[in-house]
Amino acid sequence: MITRATWFVAGAAAGVVGATYTRRKVKAVAEQMTPVNVAKSVADRARSRGQDLVEAMKEGRLAMRAREDQLRAGRDADALAIAPAAQIIVLSDVRQLEQLTRAAREAAPPREPGRSDDHPSGRRRSRR
Repeated sequence: MITRATWFVAGAAAGVVGATYTRRKVKAVAEQMTPVNVAKSVADRARSRGQDLVEAMKEGRLAMRAREDQLRAGRDADALAIAPAAQIIVLSDVRQLEQLTRAAREAAPPREPGRSDDHPSGRRRSRR
């Protein structure tokens, strides 16, 4: 059996170890709480938060630009899908218009007499 002396020594040793550990912890916390260290800690945290904010702004701008490009690409694709065969002809002179219509008449097959391109059946309307 363990005697009283053994229990006393074990308790005293545990007390010394606990007191030493506690004293070291208190000193470390007290050192961290000095005004200079508190100011440094606050400045470091503010700098870190500022950098996080700048990075978030940059990331947000990149995402915004990517989304705008995506929307513009979709809009342009829709515009091309609506009028894929659109053709713009700029006539700077009336003579060019006349030449084009003359060439189109010459290239068109001759019409049959009595037929009309305006009426669905191809017949001319009778005038009364």
